[in-house]
Amino acid sequence: MRPVLSLVGLVAAATLVAGCGATSNTASSGSSSPATDSGGQISVFAPPSYMAPEETDGFAAQFPSYSIKVLPMTSTSSAPQVINQNPDNYDVAWLDTASGPQMAQQGGLATFNPANVPNLQYVDLAKWVSPEALAGFPKDSCVPTDVLKEGFVYDSSVIAEPMTSWSDFFRVAQEHPGKVLYTNSPRDAFSAAQIALGIDPNTEDPDLLTKAQDLLKQFKPTVLSFDNVNVTNAFLNGSVVMGFNYDGVAGSLLKSDPNLKWVTPSDGSATFVQMYCLLKGGQGMANGIEKWFNHVLTPSVAVKHTEKTGLASPEADAVYPLLSGDLASIATAPQYEPAAKPVTLAPVSPQTTALMNRMWQEVISG
Repeated sequence: MRPVLSLVGLVAAATLVAGCGATSNTASSGSSSPATDSGGQISVFAPPSYMAPEETDGFAAQFPSYSIKVLPMTSTSSAPQVINQNPDNYDVAWLDTASGPQMAQQGGLATFNPANVPNLQYVDLAKWVSPEALAGFPKDSCVPTDVLKEGFVYDSSVIAEPMTSWSDFFRVAQEHPGKVLYTNSPRDAFSAAQIALGIDPNTEDPDLLTKAQDLLKQFKPTVLSFDNVNVTNAFLNGSVVMGFNYDGVAGSLLKSDPNLKWVTPSDGSATFVQMYCLLKGGQGMANGIEKWFNHVLTPSVAVKHTEKTGLASPEADAVYPLLSGDLASIATAPQYEPAAKPVTLAPVSPQTTALMNRMWQEVISG
């Protein structure tokens, strides 16, 4: 078994490197003040369908002076905007490696004491993300819960050539017009095209974005639908032979047909860490939130979260041995293997986001 290096140790190592001359891009979190809470309600902004009862009711049973109120979230990407409208309404939010640093840059996160969350010892983010991504992780504000990767699925009974990269994906798609599924997320759509072209997926250079747009315009006639969620029937009835997907979503699809193959692109796979983050509005409840963070990272609780989400766990070495039934495949299925070349999609400027959205509309309407 691979030794588990704690998140605290990883960030300490990154800080040491920065002190030796490297530039650290760690985003600073919001202010924090000593919490004096000894009970109360913790308001968590998260998708209810991604939370196991053991995370909420189980915590309240163990700590009767606290309760968890889940405020439904529909998208991590829009979460910062929602939180900023009413920051006092939320104590904790389920964010990712794009929205978490964004909240930190905006001063919307508070800090907790990692020493009060000893179950961080089970977290091994170095297995999943690049050292650069670790340097930007809001380590004193957030605890990781899931890892999600982008890739694609193809039908090997139709496509004999083994595909391994985004470059392969866009090239082979030209041989199957109207038989491809693709994402409708502008950021994800552009990032895959940029990786295929050898362009930094975090570029804000309009000329480089135009090159990616040109590839997407050439690719567009191959697409049956811009949908990477409702895909099972499309593959099973032969409507499509390949498509963009996320590893957690692809799990049930791959079980439905042994001819379907998952590819974690060798030229780069956008990898997202999902995490619970302490918000500035929750700093007065930091005592209880530290207890809750430690609770959700307890392997016997974290495994219930993994079973609920079907996503890879950053506590893999501790959690995967506890999985049972069909979900035990998370430990061995190819789509859950760490990417050979993980890519972090960093926040881009509002101007670049607007440009990318406009360019994407030109692609899909063209």
